[in-house]
Amino acid sequence: MFNPQTVAVVGASENVGYGGYGGRVVRNLVRAGFTGHIVPVSPKYEEVQGLKAYRDIRDVPLPVDLAVLVVRAEIIPDIMRACGEKGVPACCIVSAGFAERGDEGAALQREILAIAGEYGIRFSGPNCLGIANVTERVFASASSLAWDLSGLRPGNVSIVSQSGAMAFNSVLARAHEHHVGIGKIATVGNQADLTIVDFLEYLIDHDDQTRVVSVLLEGLLPGDGRRFLEAAQRGADSGKSVLALKIGRTSQGAAAAASHTGSLTGDDAIYDDCFEAAGVVRVNDLDELWQTGSLIASTGGMSGHGGIGVLSNSGGLNSLFADLCGVEELTLASIDQTTVDTLQEILQGFGSAANPADITGHIKRDTLRDMIAAYDRDENVNLTVIGITPSASGPYAVGIARNIVAAQQTTKTPIVVLWASSRDLETAGKATADDSGMQILLDAGIPVFEEPRKCARALRQLYRRRIREADPAAFPRMITGPPQAESAAGTSALLRPDNLLESIGAERIPVARSMVAENWEATVAAAEQLGFPIVVKIHSPGVAHKTELGGVRVGIADRAELRQAYEDLTDLLDRRGEPPRLLVQEFVAGEVEVILGGVRDPIFGPVVMLGSGGILVELLRDRVFRPAPVDTGTAHAMIRGLNGAPLLEGHRGRPRCDVDALADTIVRFSEIFAGEPESLAELEINPLLVGEEGSGVRAVDALAVGSDERVREPAEVGRP
Repeated sequence: MFNPQTVAVVGASENVGYGGYGGRVVRNLVRAGFTGHIVPVSPKYEEVQGLKAYRDIRDVPLPVDLAVLVVRAEIIPDIMRACGEKGVPACCIVSAGFAERGDEGAALQREILAIAGEYGIRFSGPNCLGIANVTERVFASASSLAWDLSGLRPGNVSIVSQSGAMAFNSVLARAHEHHVGIGKIATVGNQADLTIVDFLEYLIDHDDQTRVVSVLLEGLLPGDGRRFLEAAQRGADSGKSVLALKIGRTSQGAAAAASHTGSLTGDDAIYDDCFEAAGVVRVNDLDELWQTGSLIASTGGMSGHGGIGVLSNSGGLNSLFADLCGVEELTLASIDQTTVDTLQEILQGFGSAANPADITGHIKRDTLRDMIAAYDRDENVNLTVIGITPSASGPYAVGIARNIVAAQQTTKTPIVVLWASSRDLETAGKATADDSGMQILLDAGIPVFEEPRKCARALRQLYRRRIREADPAAFPRMITGPPQAESAAGTSALLRPDNLLESIGAERIPVARSMVAENWEATVAAAEQLGFPIVVKIHSPGVAHKTELGGVRVGIADRAELRQAYEDLTDLLDRRGEPPRLLVQEFVAGEVEVILGGVRDPIFGPVVMLGSGGILVELLRDRVFRPAPVDTGTAHAMIRGLNGAPLLEGHRGRPRCDVDALADTIVRFSEIFAGEPESLAELEINPLLVGEEGSGVRAVDALAVGSDERVREPAEVGRP
């Protein structure tokens, strides 16, 4: 696909305007300077755009490596058979009218997939915009771009996208405008055959040119999440980076989940945290996608240790950028005294020789080179940001840019420019390469940002990437491969609601001692055996939130209080039409309450969640997800990732909690849940009480939800 010698365009035409998709594919291949054979295929023409045309792909006298299909959806099956008979190994189906159009289109899509399988053809699409390999001048795309594609700069940032228009128009145009080198572009459309993950795996595992893969996705296909994460993790191990612009951070219209664990997945948190686990950089908009990718690709070999040095002609810009660095948790370098002395000598009492340094008018003088060199010699500075407020065009801008480029050629510290001003105001909107300072910097491969916030955010992602590369052992690794099933004697009892907590305890997770009682006598006997104080709850395994129902009584001190609790709770059960079954439990005092849950995510498979607050978890929204199972390092990272982590570590004189025991419990819980059959949709321990250091943890309530079960919520009290 990416390295064809012959490209056939089925549906080629002279039309390159509205609706002229086939004509645009031919035009774009020609404009990009493709050096192989371009073969138009159309029964209507003997020649297309000066190239000999053929009525049928089987008539082409050359072997065809890639066929781009741009014909009506209903004749695509016949064309696919013709490609199979011709021996075409790869197709790109631009045509729309398949699964995105409903049941009839979905049936047609299944038909072409079956034909492709019969002949061994692999294809992208349908409903995509094509593919490109900029290095080899392959631009097999129906994009409407009208500019000179031969000017595209090859590079090591590749793009994989569900959206063809955003990849070939928005991202490519902006990247080209900023001289960002692009390697390969793949659009996947409906992903009937080749998916986003297939292209990602190729670019990570088999393409030496690609160093950064920028992915635009609306969502991964069910079951593809693990492959995506594993490919990204392999990339991180080999020095490649994966950036993702995931569209759809909310889940409007999604059905409410049965438990806390499920209901907390609706704001895209699983994507966020699973990406984090595999080292995927998640970005927020199109500019951030290519800007961050370009920054990472252009600063190879930079250490993640040390801080940022800032030189700017504006104290206000310095203050703003310093604030933004603080927001993004970026460290400004503590420059040494030698650096301070050098800056003071140059500034002659003006500006400020601190970091950030206010260098006033020296931004327009040759002394700018000396200041950059001073930062370069300082071991505390591992990246220099130069902030500029004058216009990016005109003689001053050219002088600034040339000094920066000259400094770059003699220094080892990466330079990033924040040109927070107009691009070409000084030249009345007509800046050229000769009078554009920004153009000079881009030509020299120096990253340029125009917005302080985007600059700071991109630097944050760069530093996270470099720190991970410098010390990979410090970052927990996702356990790869399919989850291992438990032994036959393992966790099958978890699906029996009557002994759920006991079953969890049998699996080496500490639980509170509990007894089920079905009448008053049994309740008294259980209380006396466990010893006061005790906790009594309704025993209705189908209820997710017993506390909200008023179905829990805590700290019952004697038989009189027990009698009142018994009457209240059995009355509640009677109104629900349920038998008077109660759970009598020892009273456990813990320092901190957390929730530990597992959910069977359709994209990423089994996922484990840790949240702070127990019954307050929905209010606090403080939780961390990871693909299950997890190891001990990942479990500790999950604990550190909670906003409530200081409570576990001993906040304001409180005793430190047993964090090690909590981590061990997370690991074991994740193993139990990952090893369960898919019929277990959710598993939850809430609350899990974490005691003082050395005293362990105790689970005091649990919930299991099958894939076909519906849990009754508090609002249903009194309903039949």
